Amino acid sequence: ERERERERVVDSHNWLPPSPPFFCFTLYRFEDRNSVTSFLFAKPHCTLPSMASSTACLSLLFRNGVFVSHLQQSVGAFLAEHPSSIYTAARTVQKNRILQYEAHLKRLSYSCKSLFSLSSAPTEEFIDAAIRPGVEQGLRRFYEECKEDLEARVVVCIDPVDGLTEEAGALSSPVLTETAGTSARFGEKEGTIFVLVAPLLSPSGPTAVEVRLGRRSNPTVKSTRWILDRASFEAKKAKDTNEVVLVDEEGYFYEGLSSNFFAVLDGEVQTASSEHVMLGTIQQMVEKACEKHDLKVNYARPRLSDVDRWQEVFITSTSRGVLPVQQLRLVEQIPPRTLHYEHSVLSEQLCKWVNDELLEQSTKIF
Repeated sequence: ERERERERVVDSHNWLPPSPPFFCFTLYRFEDRNSVTSFLFAKPHCTLPSMASSTACLSLLFRNGVFVSHLQQSVGAFLAEHPSSIYTAARTVQKNRILQYEAHLKRLSYSCKSLFSLSSAPTEEFIDAAIRPGVEQGLRRFYEECKEDLEARVVVCIDPVDGLTEEAGALSSPVLTETAGTSARFGEKEGTIFVLVAPLLSPSGPTAVEVRLGRRSNPTVKSTRWILDRASFEAKKAKDTNEVVLVDEEGYFYEGLSSNFFAVLDGEVQTASSEHVMLGTIQQMVEKACEKHDLKVNYARPRLSDVDRWQEVFITSTSRGVLPVQQLRLVEQIPPRTLHYEHSVLSEQLCKWVNDELLEQSTKIF
């Protein structure tokens, strides 16, 4: 009876459910023992716009600018098969633009220096010329095949080990003419450039995060080795947990397996600095938003001893945007306990500020 009433209310207002993720709930007011009035509400769950909660669109794999196949495995599983590579994960804005594209070029440039043992890092112009053909072709084909109105996740992986045959295709940039039609040359070594394009999926429902002991061995290099290193944490993670955040023996918080971690204490935003964690693109946008709106950011790592005093907790990443955390699960404490954070005023405001900057902070690809 209540479900029929709910449908009647929706129909009478000609109301269509908004795109997920939204928290929808019905409030029932009992007038007396025999009658009830219902009201339908929808509360937006703040994420970056144009994300899909589920989609039938297939992921695409390109190698050196040439289409290889539709990916039959997860992006993470593919990256794990290339453990000696570096990568970066970006997202589109309005389908033909890449958010924080220059920051991704800088990340790949710095990581290439370490990966290929170069005396100096390749220029960002070189990296751009190497990856842009595959990124553009990947996005064009993705949107030709996928008719849904959503944004895409773009992952660029540079592998120094993978070999290519002559027929695998050439990079089209004149900067890379020395590659002999196979791969990009970095100093004395060659690298295969993979581009993966997939639907940008968003989390849904209340966000729970687990806290576990550990940290990234080299946070300055975006290496696929981290995909393998974090597998043990992923295996232990509960199904309803969105992320695992790492803490050290002294109780200092670092980052999530694929996100940056923030806590709000006495109106001050706390997060670990780039000295300790991989600096994320959305994290940088949050920091700039804080600076623009005169919010103090404290780069002293959040501390486990302060968890009961935090007003808010949130995580950031390319796929999550700014995501408020409702449950912080201290699963390795004896006994384990869960902290609940009901308020997310500041994190939702930061989400709005970040969303307002998406177009300005993106680069047109085609």
